[in-house]
Amino acid sequence: MRHKEFLARYKEELPRLRTLDRKIKSLLEDALRESGSEFQILTSRIKSAESAYKKSEAKPYNDPFTECTDLVGFRIVVYLESHVDKVAEAIKNYIDVDENNSIDKRYFDRADSVGYRSLHIVGKIDNARRSLPEYRNIGDLNFEIQIRTALQNTWAEIEHKYNYKGLHALPDDLAHRLMVLAGTLELIDREFAQITHEAAAYARSISEDDQSEKNENLSKLAIIEVLRKEISLVGGDVDSLGDLSVQDAALTELNGFGINTVADLTALLKTVDLKTLFDASDENQTVTGLIRDFMICRDAERYFNDAWRYGFSTILEQDIPYLEEASGRTDLYAVFKKYSIEIEPPS
Repeated sequence: MRHKEFLARYKEELPRLRTLDRKIKSLLEDALRESGSEFQILTSRIKSAESAYKKSEAKPYNDPFTECTDLVGFRIVVYLESHVDKVAEAIKNYIDVDENNSIDKRYFDRADSVGYRSLHIVGKIDNARRSLPEYRNIGDLNFEIQIRTALQNTWAEIEHKYNYKGLHALPDDLAHRLMVLAGTLELIDREFAQITHEAAAYARSISEDDQSEKNENLSKLAIIEVLRKEISLVGGDVDSLGDLSVQDAALTELNGFGINTVADLTALLKTVDLKTLFDASDENQTVTGLIRDFMICRDAERYFNDAWRYGFSTILEQDIPYLEEASGRTDLYAVFKKYSIEIEPPS
């Protein structure tokens, strides 16, 4: 197909390509959301007319607009290597995969090879959707989905900009250093995966009451897992809280209260009315706020004298009754006043 003829056809096909871009991106978003897949970004692009023409010149296409596999392309960037396969499985339920043209570029034929790493899936709209009116006009078009980690994507972007197919070929020494960097990033990707795996194992050991973890120093991960375990025993779900992050102040205040290990925190939770405190929580409650409630209910004076780091200075008046119920005290209003905590009346 001559250049002028190709450009005219490209102009005709462009509305279909844009529709394919929009529809498949929406499908991918649905697939990722419904599967709970972790990802960083999802982007798309339509190959430019000149780039598409150059590819059609290099390939023996009868009709480049229905045979080219990447006129419309999507990229999903994930955090870990293990997420690549999970995302791939999720999206395969939404499209018809062309196994012959899909390729896994994460693995090399030679042991001494390093470089570009990514999973490329080529597909079309699946048969079930192809018959629907909104997809009928684009059912014959291919598209490509690239899935790779954030580190793989960073390397690929730099390599593409400076060394892609010799367009801006680097000198040999710089190209070599770029390849060495690819190997280094591959090792870092694996280390991230290993750390994540071991962190999950550590979390399980706490939830399973592994005695070897009892004297471990408290970490933010340990705090969440101890809370998850103990709160589940009173019929609650820590994941229902509005914010699961543990602020640095919470860890500092726990240490000031004498809570330094997993065993210490578990013991603290066993001595407070956990059910009352958690049942009074709502979607605005945070882990940090809940931890402070535990210490106040265990020993308010000790909390304010030894642990309090002025992390909070206001309390809602309607929160005081459940704190008094959980602590078995009736004087917390006066305690808050003593330490200059502002008591905010109901709005």
